[in-house]
Amino acid sequence: MFLRTDLAIEAHSAQNGRVAGVDIKTRKENEIKITQMEIKTEQAARKLAKAVGKYITIELGSIADGLAETDGAASLIASEISRLAGNFSTALVIGIGNPN
Repeated sequence: MFLRTDLAIEAHSAQNGRVAGVDIKTRKENEIKITQMEIKTEQAARKLAKAVGKYITIELGSIADGLAETDGAASLIASEISRLAGNFSTALVIGIGNPN
C-alpha cells in the first residue's frame, strides 16, 4: 500500500523509519519539537516519493495560548525558514494540522 502524504517525516515513518540515505535530527526547544530531515540519495527520494533535499517539521501546541509563547514560536519558525532558505528572498510556508 502506498501512503500519500505531504510531510517527508510521515513518509519516512511509513517505512518504519528505516530508509538508507536519510538523516534525521530531532531537538526540542521549550515545548516545540523540531525535526530536520535530509534526503541525500535518489534511491531514498524514490522510496519516499520526495525530492532529494532538506525538510523541517515543527510541531507545537496552540500558539494562541499567550503572546510570549506566540512570539517565541514565531521567532523559532522564522529562524528555521531563514536557515533553510539561504539566499532566497521568498519562501512558501504552509501550516497544516490546524482544526480551523
